[in-house]
Amino acid sequence: MYNNTVAWNANGIVVLEQNRGSTAYNAFGDYVHDNTIVAPVQQPGGIVYALAWAADDGAGMFDPARGNHGLSNKYGFSGSPEPNGYRWAWNGSYTILSQFNATPGDGGNGVYLNIDQQNQALTAAGIPTSP
Repeated sequence: MYNNTVAWNANGIVVLEQNRGSTAYNAFGDYVHDNTIVAPVQQPGGIVYALAWAADDGAGMFDPARGNHGLSNKYGFSGSPEPNGYRWAWNGSYTILSQFNATPGDGGNGVYLNIDQQNQALTAAGIPTSP
């Protein structure tokens, strides 16, 4: 998944490995890169992920042999440089981008957008600059 601009949805981009009864949907070779993800302000008691890698059936999707990873995504949070609460997930949840960048989830290259960069990206994609 690459070169997308998403904004104002419940969760930005989520890769989910899920067991659905007799069938397991395993994540292999998923590469999430060069996306612009703008998330709404987090509501009290809620989690709004910008980018989440999630598995409800163990940690298999996080095995390096599976080849799942992200790189060079851009994040906006209604202009807030360091959002409150969990905003990223890779075999655990993270509140600070530098912590998430230390995982394969965004490979060290994820960056914050300032409000001008965020509004410019949204306008270019034809997305309203507020929810």
